[in-house]
Amino acid sequence: MDNLKKRKMIFLCNTAWPLYMLGESEVWPSNGSTNYNTILQLDLFCKRQGKWGEIPYVQAFMHHREHYNQGMGRKPQDSLQTQRDW
Repeated sequence: MDNLKKRKMIFLCNTAWPLYMLGESEVWPSNGSTNYNTILQLDLFCKRQGKWGEIPYVQAFMHHREHYNQGMGRKPQDSLQTQRDW
């Protein structure tokens, strides 16, 4: 995850991903999500569409979600919207 670019993350999160038609009626919100199913559906969408360059950025959200929830004493299914510059 060290090779991720902040500007690209912001672009994907706030501009590109909210436009994607994700499965199970999920919608990617601007500024991101820590909702497991939203991240999962984004991951599956990117893989189906061959957006391999975006997968590491999606994985960063999953990683952040896991650590955020652990730090807050939350269960994995709990979710909160993330802040812009986590």
